[in-house]
Amino acid sequence: PLNGIVGLSRMLLDSPLTEEQRKHMQTINVSAITLGNIFNDIIDMDKFDRRKLELLPAPLNFEDFVAEIESISALMAEQKGLR
Repeated sequence: PLNGIVGLSRMLLDSPLTEEQRKHMQTINVSAITLGNIFNDIIDMDKFDRRKLELLPAPLNFEDFVAEIESISALMAEQKGLR
């Protein structure tokens, strides 16, 4: 179900939206991705606790990584009324 939310929000972000609609869709998209990452982290922590975690090197697009952190931080700041 979470992948469906991510996929549909990406599709909607590629369609014509008002600025307010785009902002809301970006919030939905980032929130769903973040929730999925939290689930994956919990699973990884369980594997680590059972000593079954396998670490594999993977490429990282640093600009995308920083942009995601910026988006999440902006959302959290907005929710707390910060600018």
